[in-house]
Amino acid sequence: TIGILGCDQFLTSDIVNFETMFGMPDAPITRITIDDGANGTDPEPTIDLEWSLAIAPNASIVYYGFSSMGGCSFSSMEDAMSRVVSDNQVGVVSISLGSCESDFQGFGFLQGLENEFQAAAALGQSVFVSSGDNGAYTPCSIPPNSPVVSYPASSAFVTAVGGTSLSTNPNSTYASETAWGSSNGCSDGTKPIPCGSGEGPSQDIRSEEHTSELQS
Repeated sequence: TIGILGCDQFLTSDIVNFETMFGMPDAPITRITIDDGANGTDPEPTIDLEWSLAIAPNASIVYYGFSSMGGCSFSSMEDAMSRVVSDNQVGVVSISLGSCESDFQGFGFLQGLENEFQAAAALGQSVFVSSGDNGAYTPCSIPPNSPVVSYPASSAFVTAVGGTSLSTNPNSTYASETAWGSSNGCSDGTKPIPCGSGEGPSQDIRSEEHTSELQS
């Protein structure tokens, strides 16, 4: 069973159409509402559900939809992760969300989420988190003087997953793959800006924590 955390809504009909198009079985999907529930319109959860099922077509999905204060808040993310741990019904957790690590720390939510991710790891739940789209320069509410990574991808208890650029042979077989990035392939709404898979050292989580988890 795969758990997916998200702030946005999705249409069951979109998932069914995807399964039908590719001859996949009809997967059971359970929706769980956290705080104010998923209320956004970004297509991210639709993509997450479809490709989770493409990779694991016989899996069941539990979608933890959360929000509070009218948006995708740090507090509701912590509540959602707490519910994932207390339910203990999913073996894999996918989170395609993130924000400036120093913002989580500054607003007082980093340690609480670290506790939840540690609890999930203790239960054997594998948590995979998108690494972000801004390389080592994740946008922050208060821009720091140094590069900042995306959290929760930088957590000591999750696996960060970055985007790649895939090349195929003329017969569509795998040829090569590189880390995704572009010097001007993204936009801030007014002009092209550089972007790429999130990367870099954490400023708020000690390297010893990462090392101890790896060794254990």
